[in-house]
Amino acid sequence: MLAHRHFGSAEDSDALVRRDPARPPRYWFRGATTGTSLDAHERAGSLRSFDDPQPLLMKIARRLFAADAAADATEVPRLDGALTRQHIEEVLQDLLDLMFPGLFHAHDRRFSVETTGEALEKIRKKLSACIGAATSIDAGWLQSDARQIVLEFLNHLPDIRRNLIDDARAAYAGDPAARSICEVVLAYPGFLAIATHRLAHTLHALHVPLIPRLLSEWAHTLTGIDIHPGATIGKGAFIDHGTGVVVGETAVIGNNVRLYHGVTLGAVSTRHKRPAKRHPTIHDNVTLYAHATVLGGTTVIGRNSVVGASVFLAASLPENSTATGERFNVVKTRELKP
Repeated sequence: MLAHRHFGSAEDSDALVRRDPARPPRYWFRGATTGTSLDAHERAGSLRSFDDPQPLLMKIARRLFAADAAADATEVPRLDGALTRQHIEEVLQDLLDLMFPGLFHAHDRRFSVETTGEALEKIRKKLSACIGAATSIDAGWLQSDARQIVLEFLNHLPDIRRNLIDDARAAYAGDPAARSICEVVLAYPGFLAIATHRLAHTLHALHVPLIPRLLSEWAHTLTGIDIHPGATIGKGAFIDHGTGVVVGETAVIGNNVRLYHGVTLGAVSTRHKRPAKRHPTIHDNVTLYAHATVLGGTTVIGRNSVVGASVFLAASLPENSTATGERFNVVKTRELKP
């Protein structure tokens, strides 16, 4: 039921102070959420709770405990603090700082093989603890698996760094506003989202539960770019501006693809049982301009094609083509310049 009026409004504030000290309070008010009326006696008791809030707090605590006991513990397990958002943020910042020293933390010593090894050991311990906590939720995992997984993941870091350097170069080459590669690495939300995704995707490929999604949602919160860790992204990726970009779990993006803000690579429908491939495939050297929407697991955008701003596509586009919004999804085949 909707509240009669918003508790805490200016009108309610006035009502709290309009009181004749010679007469007991006779007015009533409706609860902020329940709409129930309180008489003067209940009102007086409510006011007394501000002087001694402990009984009310204990009553609330009992209700919370009862609600928690009634919940299905197997469906909503109680979090024990072994894996928190802060843990994930710390691990991710350490990883990105390892890729690009000085990105998140100032360093007292110059980087060397020895200091890099020390940083890897620090990350290994933190990430092992996080994965151990995440895998404990899944009965199919053993705690001992976490150590081996972390070593396999860390073994991929040199390749990830090389890909990230290509991504930074692509952003610098593709954006006239970029003054340097350092500016791209330090300031561009698209680069941060892709860097985080490459780390999360590697863990996803190792079948690590929960951690990849927490990593991607950290980047999503900071940048407004939502890339599922299951999505595959090729080399030289560039997300310009980035706000509102959504890339679904089974999307496949080729090399040297550029996405502008508001682009969606999504599924046609989420109401029925999910097919194995729900999101589109984007081949090499494709540009998708602002707010373009491409849907469907069988939809393929051919090499060297352009999808114009605000175009909606749920069908494949051949190579060397342009889809514009002059009329609904007009597709024009274009010749490549030599």
